[in-house]
Parts: sequence; structure tokens; C-alpha cells
Amino acid sequence: MQYSLENLKKAFLDDKVVDEKVLSEIIAESGGDITLVAIQLIKDKLVTPQLINDYFLRLYGFKYVSLGKILITPNFLQMIPKEFSIEHEVIVFGENGHKLQVAMVNPGDLYALEYIRRRTGKELETYITDLASFQSVIKGYKSDIQNLFSKVLEDDKRGFGKTLDVKDIAEGVPITKAVNSILEYAIAEGASDIHIEPTEANVIIRFRMDGILNDMLVLLKSTHSLLVARIKIMADLKIDEHRRPQDGRISLRVNDLPISLRVSVLPTYHGEKIVIRILDESVKNLTLKDLGFSGSELKVIEEKIQRPDGMILVTGPTGSGKTTTLYTVMKILNRPDVNINTIEDPIEYSMPRINQTQVNPAIGVTFANGLRSLLRQDPDIIMVGEIRDEETANMAIHSSMTGHLVLSTLHTNDAPGAIPRFIDMGIEPFLLASTLQLVIAQRLVRKLCNDCKQKIKIDSISKKLIERQLEEIALPAEEKEKLASVSLHQPVGCARCGNSGYKGRIGIYEVFEITDKVRGLIIDRVPVHELAAEMIRQEHMPMFINGIRLVDDGVTTLEEVMRVAQE
Repeated sequence: MQYSLENLKKAFLDDKVVDEKVLSEIIAESGGDITLVAIQLIKDKLVTPQLINDYFLRLYGFKYVSLGKILITPNFLQMIPKEFSIEHEVIVFGENGHKLQVAMVNPGDLYALEYIRRRTGKELETYITDLASFQSVIKGYKSDIQNLFSKVLEDDKRGFGKTLDVKDIAEGVPITKAVNSILEYAIAEGASDIHIEPTEANVIIRFRMDGILNDMLVLLKSTHSLLVARIKIMADLKIDEHRRPQDGRISLRVNDLPISLRVSVLPTYHGEKIVIRILDESVKNLTLKDLGFSGSELKVIEEKIQRPDGMILVTGPTGSGKTTTLYTVMKILNRPDVNINTIEDPIEYSMPRINQTQVNPAIGVTFANGLRSLLRQDPDIIMVGEIRDEETANMAIHSSMTGHLVLSTLHTNDAPGAIPRFIDMGIEPFLLASTLQLVIAQRLVRKLCNDCKQKIKIDSISKKLIERQLEEIALPAEEKEKLASVSLHQPVGCARCGNSGYKGRIGIYEVFEITDKVRGLIIDRVPVHELAAEMIRQEHMPMFINGIRLVDDGVTTLEEVMRVAQE
């Protein structure tokens, strides 16, 4: 579709919408780009967005379509990212010959059209739609998937009764489409995990989004065996093994983007439960700032990771983003002049020029044994996925003492707590003091949606909750009072965040630098609260306080910080 700027200019001048001199100046400044002209006219409040739409409709022949009457299948919904679709209020809803049918609330958004054209490699047939119609599609996305899944199984109902070979059905087109629709739906929603859980009466499918599990679909119990069989085939697992846990991987492409899935199958009372971890390849391109580090904490980390030796730990519970932080650090350190080796369980992402080894206890490859073998590979930097026992802890300590930089994770509640955890594992304090360089503790909180969050006054209950958490933290009284009087925001919910009020996650951290003063405290075996007090004297605040600062900045809510970081 060709857009003539001259046609638009003539229509504006004929209708005396804009002064000719002003319009000519805007056209000159925009370089003759019709999109930039329209945007500038709206920005200068010379025309309204609705007026631009009316002219595009009249001049360029857009047809109107009511999306509420159309069942849009997942293959069209997945052609552009859901976030882009919501931001630009545009959606691919069908196909006419070799052209994709695209509906837009704002047909003047030529950038969106060009993006879709480049992404899909197809010509477009563009329609105009109203905002209510567009939003009905976004809200009905889940039900569309549910209907499609039910329809697929209905179409294959005769196959259920005629064949006893589950493998044949699981490799058939209907169940393949059904499982793909679930995977595509989860990816579009930004889920990190898919849970397929059999119950006595049905199968519940839940997505973990922004760290929270949500019920998404409820299917008939009769579909369970086919779901399990299909996913096992995709993950190259034993389809006839139902008594033992199995783990596998799936690689697929969605909208020409590579997606990696990690599959875990576990027998339960009502049948095999499946959890699929969706591995976001974009984490390999994150920076420390992207993760949420800033200020003095960021400076300390950037300094410490450039050391040639010593040990850097990241602590926190499962799902707190520890591995993502370590991968980000390794990306920074990954240069041609260094040899980086890892021992992981499991390997989350494949990284170029980094030698990654998978733990496999069945053949004797444990963290400790793997680390012992890595030392014979002339490494400069070693990443140990997790320190779980005394043997691995000893190996990590001695590796860092012999000219290697060791990166690893540990399960502790806070950064100072890593010190007594190592000592409890049998590590001598003087060895720990001489090797440990930095401890980072972290959690992930959901971010408020910028489009719908609402500022509110702090109430007495919230203030008391904050004050109670601050009681054990060694801060001046005036600082505590300031923290207890922060601004609050509450989630509201809109189309852009799926009516949850939240969109995305961000880390909250505490960074404990192991200085000479701290080394002395470690050797003296001081209690953990004294180590925490020293961290504050370094001007590195506890995780809860850093979380409260994000609350005050309107990034997250007090409830989120209390959920993950309360003492």
C-alpha cells in the first residue's frame, strides 16, 4: 500500500485543517516521512489522532473490521509479540491469499506496518478497527486458545476410540497443534514455566508469570495421556516410562525465534506431572544495569569481577535469578584471552567460547568431581552452579586460592549469612577470609505497570509493617522514619499488563564487600548480625531497604517487597 504525502497535504489544505506555511515547515523537518508528519501534527496539537485516522481512512481506503466476530488462531496471534501488539494497538487476524490481514486502531502508525512487513516477509492487507474491538481480542486470548484446544481434541475424538496406540495419536496433527498452541500461548504471555498438573477429575495448566503461578486452562482428564505422550516425544523421552522421573529438552522456533524448553516429568498420585521451563535467550544479552544494579553496588561488582582470583558468591532461594546474574557476569568477562569453564546443573543457556559441563551423578560427574576435572583444563575463571556440600565448598575455596576467579551460588537468606553457612560446612574461617571477595544476595519482585499504576498515601498499617522490619537494622532513627514514610503505588490493571497491574520483574539486592575489616570479623567468628552491621557501615544497604527505595520510586509495591524480603 502506497501512502502519498501530497494527497494528505492537499486534503489538509483544501479542508483548511492546517496553515500551509506551518504544514510545509513540518514536512521539511520530517524529511517528507508521512508518519513523522502525522506524529508531529498530533504532538503540536494541530490535529487530533482521530482526525488523522479519518483522513487515512478516506484517502487510503482502509476497511473496517469488527474483531469480536472473528476467531483468531494462535499462528496469527503469534506473528508479532503481544507487547508490541498492545503498544501499537495492531493485530494480525487472518490471511487473504498471500497477504496478511492486519487490523489497526491507528492506521497512521506506519512504523507498526513496516515492522510487521519486515518481520513476516509478507504483504499486508490493512483494516481499521475500534479500540473496544481490539481490546476484546486481547482479553479473549485465553479463551481463544481454550476453544482451539477443545476443538482440536473434538476433531480427533474418533481417533481416541479406534486406536490403542497412544504414540500414533501423540504424533498426529491435532494433538501436535494443541500442544503447540499451549507453548505459544505461554511464550506470548511471557511465562517462565508451564505446569501441567493431573488431578482426579481434570488437568490443570498453570503458567508462572512474573514469579506467580496462575491457573490458565482446565482440560478433560482424558487428554492427559496424550499431552504427556506428545511432550515426551518432543523432549526425546521414554514414552512408555511412567514410574520414574525424566528430564529432557525441547528446541523449537516461534516466529522464527529460537526457543529452548527444559522439561521435567514427575510421577504423582493422579498421573505424571510436567513442568516446562521456558528459557529466555535474551538474558544472555543483559547488563548488570538491566538486572537492577546501580550506584555503589554496581561499582563494587564491576571492580571485584575483574580480579584474577578469589571467590564471588550469589545467594538466594530457587527462582531468584542467581544464574542470570552469573551468566551476565560471565558475558562481561568472556574475552579471547581468558578460559572460562563451568560445571552446571542444568546448563541453562549455551554461551559461545565458554566451556560448559553438565552435572551427571549417574556417571560420577558431581559438582566436586567436575570442579576437580576443570582444574586440569587450565581455566582462568570457573563457574560452579551451586555449592551444596563440604567437598564442593573446599574445592571452590582451594581453586580460588590457586589463581582462579570462582563464581558460584549458595542458598542463604542474605549476604552476611553466607559466612556462617560456609563455616557450618566445615570451612576454616581463615581460608574463607583469604579467598572470599564479594557476596550478592538477591530476590525478584514484580514491577508495577507504568500505564496503570496509581499513587496512594501510605496508611498506618503499611507504615507499621515497614517500622517492624526496620527494628533489627542498625540505622539512625531519622533514617528509619524517612524510610517508613515512603510513597506508595498500587496496581490497577489494564490491557497492557493483562489486568494484573504488574509487568516484568526486577531484582532487589544486597552487596557485601569483603574488606580487611570483614576478614578480621570472619576470623573472629562474630555473629551474623555484626557482619550485617558492618555491611551497613560500608554504605551497602540490606535487601529490604533497597526494596523500599524501589517502592518509593514507584517501581514496585510494598506487598511485593514484603513477599520476598521480609525478615
